[in-house]
Amino acid sequence: MVRSFYGAHTPVQSRVELTPVYNMLNSFALIEMVDCMPALGDWVRQTAIALAPPQHRANRIIFEHLGAALLIDNAPSDFAAYLDLLAKEAPQAMHERIREQQGISESVIPEVAALLADPLKLHDLVVMHVRMLWEDYGASEWKQVQRKLQQNVEMLQNSIPSSGIAPDAIANNLQRYIAGAVGLAPGIKETVFVPSRHTGRHITQLQVGTTLYLFFDAQLHSGVVLRDTSMKQLELIGRLSALTEPARLRVLTLLAQHDELTLQDLMTLLDTSQPNVSRYLKSLGSFVREQRGKDGRKWYRLVPTELDTTFHALQQTILAAPDMSIHGENHMQPQGLKHYLDDQGIVRFWPGQETDHRSMLTYLTDHFESGNTYGEKEVNAILTQYVPTHVRDHVTVRRDLVDYHFLERSDSGAQYWRSDKPTGEEPRTLTDEEAYSYYWGGDLPESTS
Repeated sequence: MVRSFYGAHTPVQSRVELTPVYNMLNSFALIEMVDCMPALGDWVRQTAIALAPPQHRANRIIFEHLGAALLIDNAPSDFAAYLDLLAKEAPQAMHERIREQQGISESVIPEVAALLADPLKLHDLVVMHVRMLWEDYGASEWKQVQRKLQQNVEMLQNSIPSSGIAPDAIANNLQRYIAGAVGLAPGIKETVFVPSRHTGRHITQLQVGTTLYLFFDAQLHSGVVLRDTSMKQLELIGRLSALTEPARLRVLTLLAQHDELTLQDLMTLLDTSQPNVSRYLKSLGSFVREQRGKDGRKWYRLVPTELDTTFHALQQTILAAPDMSIHGENHMQPQGLKHYLDDQGIVRFWPGQETDHRSMLTYLTDHFESGNTYGEKEVNAILTQYVPTHVRDHVTVRRDLVDYHFLERSDSGAQYWRSDKPTGEEPRTLTDEEAYSYYWGGDLPESTS
């Protein structure tokens, strides 16, 4: 039932759903994958430890050999109701479904062959075992994670309010980087993306007819899924540069072998100092997620899809980019600004002359695409790629772009876009009343003098 591998991206129809029944069945199947799939969620590993050997044996038989027994038609969304429906199903119907959907061969293991020869025993084992998993381990876990997963679904369906991220961009990213990470078998007509709290960094799948359900940690992969701008060359170079030091690669390897590690864990495993590990993690920020645990410590996790986006951007840059000769790069560095920019187009120091100041704002504006809408964090990320904070802070640069009408901003300040008005006009000096209203949202207080 559960597989994880890499393959080509094939666009098909898609949707995002919670699918509670398949969500938990996927989690139950993962219990038997703990040894071969590192970095699965805590609940999976803890449940694997809690199950007795006979329960593990039944779990492997059901999920590795008899998975079709669980895939009843028109399954309800409530797992308890699903179990009741499964229990009421005729044993022979379950047996026939396994034969039809899985094409059981004659070389199956003896225990499976014995169950297939006795539909009633098969039915009882499947129902009793899955009911035990749900009542003893699954129900309480689902109660804890359901609300968060539903928020993930809404985020992926509609994007974050005021983020400027289009739902179509999210759908395309899901197809490219989530479905593309596992590959689609021939005959798949629809993909259903299902947020899970138990897959860790892995993407697992369940095929039901011509529909493929893909289970993944939406929070962990949010940086990829919620991205709606292409990777610029400077960002790509920074990411690739981070992979050139053996110690940093060792950090990624260790994170790939564990669900999550603390700074102290990495110091011990690498046998090095805290400043060194902090430096490695800072350089690898594009590929690693940091989160604070219940114990107050910071934990770090690998995000494989960020590697995918990086090497996809590298491929696009090399194979799909126009002529990248020196002459082709010169348009990124206007003649009047060469004194202020280094060879990579990064600002060395900020111009003091008004004419050069406007030219610099024009240069920075060229890194925003016409017709695109950007959130504040996206604007800051683009600006900091080209303007180091020691040269000029991004808040000031962003305000300059708006004041000079190179960028427009929504009333809420949450969205920015490239202006289609004449740019470079001297910003009008605000009156005291206008300034107070603009920055404080109210009327200028009356003088008390």
